[in-house]
Amino acid sequence: MKKRVLVTAANGMGPYIIEAFQAAGYEVFAIARNSSRKQSALARNDLPADHILTYDLASDEALTDKFWQKIIADYKIDGVVNNAMVTPKNSVTKPGDKDQIRTYRVNTKMPTALFEACAASGTPVIQQSANRAHIPNDKGDAYRLSKKPCADRIAEIRQGKKAQGRCR
Repeated sequence: MKKRVLVTAANGMGPYIIEAFQAAGYEVFAIARNSSRKQSALARNDLPADHILTYDLASDEALTDKFWQKIIADYKIDGVVNNAMVTPKNSVTKPGDKDQIRTYRVNTKMPTALFEACAASGTPVIQQSANRAHIPNDKGDAYRLSKKPCADRIAEIRQGKKAQGRCR
């Protein structure tokens, strides 16, 4: 039986990650935000339709470790690649838009829940961006957080420490 890997974003860099794991002999599952993105992913990937799951990773549900534990168990996932990321909208990328909630939830809260679930189940996880990656913004932007809380939690998980609740 092939090992199964879950790629958290079927679009963007997803097709390249999917292709690399397929070439290495893995059975790949991926996540698309909505049905439109699922159709786009199906057009770009050589995956069966039931291997592209549709979940909004900014939803309240996706911000819990129980959500990720269920996906890992239900699909018998052996490893996860977290490549989901929302590019912040700032005065350069989208003038006038100060709504950074989706960016914060997907880039900080969701990975923390995912890492907690993977740590609890012993499922290996690869984080696409560097541990100390900073989310770009400008001084006029309302969104001023980086991925530091998640990087700190990853370090704690590596050291075998229990969750302290500050990143949830």
